[in-house]
Amino acid sequence: MTSGVRVMTAALLLWTAAEAAAQSSVSVERERRAYQAWLVTAPNSPLRAVAQLPLQGPVTLGPPDADVPLAGLEAHSLEDGRTVRLTGPEGRGP
Repeated sequence: MTSGVRVMTAALLLWTAAEAAAQSSVSVERERRAYQAWLVTAPNSPLRAVAQLPLQGPVTLGPPDADVPLAGLEAHSLEDGRTVRLTGPEGRGP
């Protein structure tokens, strides 16, 4: 086998392997639709976990009777002014 034939054979094998590893447009579209459905329906979706609501006075965090109960967290509060401030047992922070 000449070196030119060897180079062409190697290039063909590499190209075939790359084509086999690539996803088809159908499978990519199917994966995107499944991901979009998950975003809309899953309880742990980032779309459900993140909300933006204006604060209407301080919001309490921590104990069971807080606005947002968080096990193991001492009482904290969030206040809205020019910036949101977190206040806890250690004091106030930005």
